[in-house]
Amino acid sequence: MSLLLLGAGLGGSAPPANPTWHANQGTTTTGTTNTGVITTLVDLDIGDLLVIHGIFSTNRSISSIVDSVGGNTWASTSASGSSPVGTDRRLTMSYSRLAAALPAGTTVTFTYSGTCVKSLIAQSFKNIAASPLDLTGTAEVGGTASVVQSAPGTMAQAVEMQVGAVFYETSENPVTSTFTADAGWANSYNVPYNTFGRLTVFTRLVTDGTSVGATGTISTTKNWIGRIHTFKGA
Repeated sequence: MSLLLLGAGLGGSAPPANPTWHANQGTTTTGTTNTGVITTLVDLDIGDLLVIHGIFSTNRSISSIVDSVGGNTWASTSASGSSPVGTDRRLTMSYSRLAAALPAGTTVTFTYSGTCVKSLIAQSFKNIAASPLDLTGTAEVGGTASVVQSAPGTMAQAVEMQVGAVFYETSENPVTSTFTADAGWANSYNVPYNTFGRLTVFTRLVTDGTSVGATGTISTTKNWIGRIHTFKGA
């Protein structure tokens, strides 16, 4: 008699589930205050990942992040631009793998070290590891329409969710220039940063364990700063 073993088998373990993009969760731009508030648009379950990118002045930092439900832990990474090489803004990525579910309409409040104009943009993801963040990369370039950025290192998993962000400066009023990610990227979502520029985020599921990078084109030559992160599956 033969025995056919399906799935992980005896003594084995199933591979992590592929992380998936869930929803765009809102944008906001606020004037010269020391707080910024973003309101979620779609219900989030325990274990989901909420990622919020922000742009503000380089001489400011995030002092705290609190959601109106409570019970969730927030973390941030940041990169500061330096004019005239690139931008004189700080681009941050903040995230929480939720310990408490967030219904649509939940507010997430950012408090900064001082008053500043700021924009926030949020996206959510499912099937995310308990310790989600893996690789991080930053690039900053002045006076070009071509965006190329990468994250050094090797992904911990063969399949991870890549989340990219690009902010470019402009004097347009209103902001009309746009950023377009190259083929393979999806879920592009953007918010104008007052009349100072535009912040765009976008995602890609990496399945070969190595292709950690983002490329794209701004519709006109700009100074820009970009960030890229990968998140592990559950």
